[in-house]
Amino acid sequence: MTLDPEGNLWFSNVTRYDASSGFTYSCAASSFFRSEYKLGNHVELNVIQTAGTALQNKYPPTQQYVTRRNEIALLNKRVELYCIYGGTPLPETVWLKDGKPIQSNERVSQGNYGKSLLIQRVKFEDKGKYTCEVSNGVGSPQSYNIELDVMAVPFFTITPQIVEKAEGETAVINCEASGNPEPTIKWIHNGKPLSEASFNSRRSVTSNSITITSLIKNDTGNYGCNATNSLGYVYKDVYINVLALAPEITEPPHNVETVDGRPVNLECKHSGVPKPDVKWTRNNIE
Repeated sequence: MTLDPEGNLWFSNVTRYDASSGFTYSCAASSFFRSEYKLGNHVELNVIQTAGTALQNKYPPTQQYVTRRNEIALLNKRVELYCIYGGTPLPETVWLKDGKPIQSNERVSQGNYGKSLLIQRVKFEDKGKYTCEVSNGVGSPQSYNIELDVMAVPFFTITPQIVEKAEGETAVINCEASGNPEPTIKWIHNGKPLSEASFNSRRSVTSNSITITSLIKNDTGNYGCNATNSLGYVYKDVYINVLALAPEITEPPHNVETVDGRPVNLECKHSGVPKPDVKWTRNNIE
């Protein structure tokens, strides 16, 4: 017995042990969000014994339920491909990807005695042609192909970062994203599309970066990167902060005593944005 994703129960090789003898079959449906549980009608299964020989009671593989030929999986989610065939003896199923047998691992495994292929934490490289080959020694082997494509909502490959620069310097914001379909990147400035922002001859824009040269205080502001495709979007806004701090000596030089011939180091710790130029004088002479 195999349950397909639509809730149907398939018997691939009915035997007398499947017959309702003191029990019935029924389907149950539940809702996690509404905390509801519904039970369907009770169904009895009557299995009729035939008088044929064992040879006469053999049947070749017959398709019962399969995944559609073009299936889509989402990146980092799970997908299960179905290939349910009936027959007597019970058919055996072999799965292949792009013509090569699939080896089970921690992410990829077979379920329902080979009638389904489960892929956990889907990756882009899982894309390809999956084939189930079914045989039971009766009639011709059967096969079925499923083309699997991997789709993904946008995600950042390079995330924008806050920029702090001094006046006169250059600020660069980088933003790169991937996904399937390929996402489109749009820039936002202070809550509005960059196309609506005031013209700035010092600002150059590409799909993946914004560069502002010769910064001035008015360049301070918020910039957002929005990557969008048909499945969704990812957004990140950052701040360009143009700093202008007056030079300050945070720790002046100290008197130093030394021995003739030894090296000596005089420190003058300071701060300021842009970085101040430091000059030393001796007896008021530079």
